[in-house]
Formats: sequence, C-alpha cells, structure tokens
Amino acid sequence: MGVHYKGLSASAISHLDRHFRTRMRQTLEELDTMARGFPATEDGLHRFRAGGFFFDDVSSEANPNDP
Repeated sequence: MGVHYKGLSASAISHLDRHFRTRMRQTLEELDTMARGFPATEDGLHRFRAGGFFFDDVSSEANPNDP
C-alpha cells in the first residue's frame, strides 16, 4: 500500500507525518501484543515483519525522536 501526493505545504507534510507516526506506532504495538499472544513453538517455520515509512522532501535529516 502506498500514497503519493505533491503540491502540499511544509506544514501539511508535518501534520501528515505526525499523524502517520502516531497511527503506525499504535498499529505496530497492537501487532506486537497480538503476536505475543500466539504460542511460539520450536518447530515454527514462519515469521513476519511489519513496518512503515514516511518519506518527504521537506526534511531529509533523520528525526532524533524516532524510535
């Protein structure tokens, strides 16, 4: 999944970035809680990875507050 927009202001990008990070953190915490609830077995063959990214051309520096 992905969305792409152009022609937005820096303040709009900042607002969208904050919203994305908040919701992504919530979603990943929910997935973590759910995954911990499933039994792990030594012979389990499968794994998963989940995450998200938000790229903009307003700030290309890494955010020091990013977990």
